[in-house]
Amino acid sequence: MSTKKLLTNGNAFKRTDNRWGGVVWYMNESGEHKRKSFSGTTKAEVNKKMTEYIAAFNDSII
Repeated sequence: MSTKKLLTNGNAFKRTDNRWGGVVWYMNESGEHKRKSFSGTTKAEVNKKMTEYIAAFNDSII
């Protein structure tokens, strides 16, 4: 039986429409690879959203 775990710490990138996007990959309880996407107008905004999501994800594991 698998447990939830993060596969990446998140990647921020500039989209073609001049907005910023980000993605965090994780593995759910059944072992499937999933992703959570984020978007925003600045790179700092996307990084903040990813950091908050990762902190909440880690809290849910414990």
